[in-house]
This record gives sequence, structure tokens and C-alpha cells, in this order.
Amino acid sequence: MDGLPPRALGLFPQAAVSKGHENATAENGPWVITLDAPSYFLVQHAKNRALREELYRAYLSRASSGDLDNTAIIDQILKLRLEKAKLLGYNNYAEVSMTMKMTIVEKAAELLEKLRSASWDPTVRGNMFTTAVTTWKTSRIPQRANVLKNLTA
Repeated sequence: MDGLPPRALGLFPQAAVSKGHENATAENGPWVITLDAPSYFLVQHAKNRALREELYRAYLSRASSGDLDNTAIIDQILKLRLEKAKLLGYNNYAEVSMTMKMTIVEKAAELLEKLRSASWDPTVRGNMFTTAVTTWKTSRIPQRANVLKNLTA
């Protein structure tokens, strides 16, 4: 638990007590770290890289397996959004969303490209880029991104 702020060291034993670990302390544990805020976000300060990575991967894949898997629901939402867009005369839901926000998809894409190009070099220099790319490639998010891309094509 090295590197964690004092508020985290107090929060994790409280969570443990609520889960039935009556003797949990900040000094000796046991600690319960959840994927909920602020618990998850406090762990980013931990010096243990393996712990940070394990929690990061769990955070990215929450609600995508087992009893809590909502992949089918997300797929259905995307299909319904595309259907709505087509009924309203748009090519995809992004156009519907942009119209409601009084802009167009091309302007939003232009802004995102400006942000990407401005942040690309600093990000590449950092080690976090490698971790993010590796996690992105191994998570279920690309599957969802491909579904979205296919539905808006």
C-alpha cells in the first residue's frame, strides 16, 4: 500500500469492515479496494505497478462478463440509435447528437484531431502510452468500438 494517500489508507479498512472484516485497520488491513469512486481512483497513487494494472484492467472490463455482462444491452442501444438516426434522415447517431448540440460531425472530428495532435507527442514520450495501448488491445473495448463503427458506416 506504499504511495497511497492517508485518506485511502482510512477508506480501504472501512470498506473491509462493511464487508465483515471487523478488525480491519489502516496499518494492518485487510483492505477492500472496489472499482467505485473514490476507491479506484485513489489506487493510482500506489507504488505497486502490478496492483495498479490489475485494478485498471478490472475497471475497463467491468460489466462485460458474467452475470453483469451488459454487452448485449450496449449492442441493442447502438442498433436503436442507428435506427433512430435513419428514421430522422441522418447517416448515423453521431449526426443526430451533433445536431442537438448545434454542431456537425466534421467540426467535432476536426476538434478531436487538433486535441490528438497537440497531445500525441507528450503522450508518446510517457510510459503510460504503452500501458494504455496494451490495455486497449487486450480489452473488450475494441469490440464495442468496432460495433459502433460498423453501425455508423
